[in-house]
Amino acid sequence: MLRHAEVVNDRLLRVFPESFALDATHRPHITLIQRFVRTADLDKVYAAAGKVFAGAKVKTMKLEAFKYYYVTDKAIGLAGIAAKPTTELLKLQQDLIAAVAPFTAESGDSAAFFTTPDDPIINPALIEYVSTLKKTGKLFIPSGKSNDKTDASLRYT
Repeated sequence: MLRHAEVVNDRLLRVFPESFALDATHRPHITLIQRFVRTADLDKVYAAAGKVFAGAKVKTMKLEAFKYYYVTDKAIGLAGIAAKPTTELLKLQQDLIAAVAPFTAESGDSAAFFTTPDDPIINPALIEYVSTLKKTGKLFIPSGKSNDKTDASLRYT
């Protein structure tokens, strides 16, 4: 999967050279949930999530990829690989949601994201996206996007 993600990222960067390049701070991953949490509670969030992951068999999970997706916004693009959710992955998602729920906040600002001195401000649309995306259960596709009609900006191939 990592090799496929690198190939897709290389192809994306040929069309959108200012997009995210996979590197030490941008790695392929599965987005199980997106939540803002209070900085003061990060150690508690890590501990709660760590307990969930310690009880899960993440390294032995098998996922079936079924499509690529691309999101574009002017000069940048984002590519992903969508996988079919499994019962085991959905349980992991629900357990993680429950574990971090006491520490979540409704929204955040640029300080909640990884930024650099050259690019310190996060696009407000991304902050809104994280604030409102709560797709879980049957709406969850392990790729960071849901399968409902609100994701009309996606182009699946």
